[in-house]
Amino acid sequence: MTDQHEPTYVPITGNQVVAYNLRMARLRRGWTQEEAAERLEPYLGVRWSKASYSAAERSIERQDRIRNFTADELLAFSLAFELPVAWFLLPPEPDVGGRMPLIAYPGAEEGRGHHPGVLIELVFGTPEGQAQLEQRLAEILRRLPLAEQGRYMELVSHVAGLAGLSAVRNTLGDLSVWIENLQDLTALLEQAQAQTTETMHEAIDRFVSAYSHPESEESDDDAGSR
Repeated sequence: MTDQHEPTYVPITGNQVVAYNLRMARLRRGWTQEEAAERLEPYLGVRWSKASYSAAERSIERQDRIRNFTADELLAFSLAFELPVAWFLLPPEPDVGGRMPLIAYPGAEEGRGHHPGVLIELVFGTPEGQAQLEQRLAEILRRLPLAEQGRYMELVSHVAGLAGLSAVRNTLGDLSVWIENLQDLTALLEQAQAQTTETMHEAIDRFVSAYSHPESEESDDDAGSR
């Protein structure tokens, strides 16, 4: 018996991933296809017709007519829509039937491909790959003029911080709950410290009092005997 909660997948290619995100970027900006083509023209060097733009977006839905995008076009998309190149490589959401995308690669057997999580790993890198990327970025930044280094280092750190925050969220769950719990723990520790300090002061006072009191009694006894 098949688990009814087991996800089903629909195979798509890397170019179809770009097509999906091209549409998502246009919708996010609230542009028509003609407006998007106009914005792309300065970066592509040519003006896409409405039919060409529509065909590029619709290739996510058509296995028989998939648009092959180039690196030049990815850079143009990034410039025109003011979104990172990585945006156009993120895995699509499930389709209207609830099927998850399975990103197939050229020559893959039918039904074989990368799950969405694997594509995210390919875009952002494994810990080992991120370490190499960080090293490469450091080399590139060192070659930039000093006036530009600070700006781009800040951009890189923001991206790294975003990835780190996402990893922490996945590990710890709701950060707001953890922050609240840590604040409560801090308050308890401060209270315990205050109580401990107070107890220590009381103990010292008792010790001093007990240490000095016998001398007073001894003095009184000596005075009485005389």
